[in-house]
Amino acid sequence: MIRSNNPGIDAAALEKRIEVELRQPEQPPAPWPSSSLSTGGAPILPAQGAGLKNLKLRLRGVPVLGKLLMELNRWQRRRRVVGRALSTPYLGYVLRWLKSLALIHESRGRMELTVRELSLTEQRLRTEIALSNLHLAELRERMEASRRELEFSEQRLNTAIELNLQHLSALRAEIAEEKKRSAANRSEIIFQQRRLTEVLESPARQASVAPGQENAASVVQGDELDSYYAAFEASFRGAREEIRARLSVYLDRVMACRGDLPVLDIGCGRGEWIELLGEQGITAYGVDLNSVFVADAQQRGLDARKAEAISHLRSLTDASLSGVTGFHIIEHLQIQDLVMVIDEANRVLTSGGFLLLETPNPENLLVGASSFWNDPTHRAPLPSSVMRFMLEQRGFPDPEVIYLHPADEKMKLRETGETSERLNQLLYGPMDYAIWARKA
Repeated sequence: MIRSNNPGIDAAALEKRIEVELRQPEQPPAPWPSSSLSTGGAPILPAQGAGLKNLKLRLRGVPVLGKLLMELNRWQRRRRVVGRALSTPYLGYVLRWLKSLALIHESRGRMELTVRELSLTEQRLRTEIALSNLHLAELRERMEASRRELEFSEQRLNTAIELNLQHLSALRAEIAEEKKRSAANRSEIIFQQRRLTEVLESPARQASVAPGQENAASVVQGDELDSYYAAFEASFRGAREEIRARLSVYLDRVMACRGDLPVLDIGCGRGEWIELLGEQGITAYGVDLNSVFVADAQQRGLDARKAEAISHLRSLTDASLSGVTGFHIIEHLQIQDLVMVIDEANRVLTSGGFLLLETPNPENLLVGASSFWNDPTHRAPLPSSVMRFMLEQRGFPDPEVIYLHPADEKMKLRETGETSERLNQLLYGPMDYAIWARKA
């Protein structure tokens, strides 16, 4: 090490000098000065020094302890040699410098080893980080693929839902159309059944009819008119479910003043209203002159009776009903018959009973001038102010007008201003109204 790190020093001469120093016999310690005192103040005698030397010689003869003492003496001698060398002005400096170089070399080795270990650790960490990054990238790719798959599945699901909704709408339209056809077919079947019955019974009836009386042909003509009006109702008023939806707006009012007595619906038609009342637990029945309507309602299990409205009202006792209703019936009556219906309803209603009448609204000019006359059995339109006055005059206090069924918003004028608003009200206002009154 000395040669490699210090080429300017004669290493061989230095090592030879150290060996010579080590081979020299151990000098006995110098005698204590006469002025030196021991612990007790007495000087150390020569005999005592000779005794210590003899003791050392004896101890060296002990097998194990002797070797230890010899090694200890060598270590002490080397320490003294090194101490003397280090105390030498130039040689000590060189030795200390060589020792520092040796320590530096050893420290540099340890540092290089530490650096290599740190480098290996860094490489291992970099490898682990790279693997982790690869794993994260793989996870990101999987997540992105899953997200794309979810988006695709969502799109397919939305498309399927949209197609199903379209299919459902088409099915609903088909069902509604089928219901209309079924209603028309049912009316036609009832008409054909009654016509066949009349044809089969006509020979016996003709044999029993006295001269001058009405023949069977007039009865058949009446049935044909009933069938015509049933088909007319199905075409112009709408299907049963549509009529039920329109009439359901009155249920809250009726439920608020229901009683134990029944409700009578005059001109009950196909029985949509009495069916709604029955579903709410209200006893109700209807009368109508149309045999096709009555038979249709009876087949549905409804209490429908073929009777004329005024005659039936006259047959009832006072205060025997909790309500009297009539939907699109009063426009078919002459004025004297309408007054009679109102008077008889007032008589048969119990105290607090209600009268509900619905009719086309002639304040809508398109209704009053056009659609009202689609039904050839209509006599004249009845403005709401006329009906309110008539009910008040016949004993019903504070009748209320309820406007119903506004025209489609798409038909209204889109311009803004007073003129457009007025025209929209006159042309596209409520197409029907109802008059609601209660007996005092």
